[in-house]
Amino acid sequence: MNVKRAFQMLSARFAASISTAGQSNVLKSTSWKASADFVYKMNKVIDAMNVYHLNDWKREKGPLSDVNTMAEKSY
Repeated sequence: MNVKRAFQMLSARFAASISTAGQSNVLKSTSWKASADFVYKMNKVIDAMNVYHLNDWKREKGPLSDVNTMAEKSY
């Protein structure tokens, strides 16, 4: 698998697809919500790491910093 396809599997669109299929009872797995949450969080990490400049705030992309309001806090 190449990197581009791997990143497509960790996209917000794929997370939304998992959620939609899970809520519609198309998926027989009971862990679809955890999988969708994981894919969505990985998408945010990939977007944050894909920033070239600290002032790049396009869409949900933004650098990992204390001033980034989109970064999730871990306690």
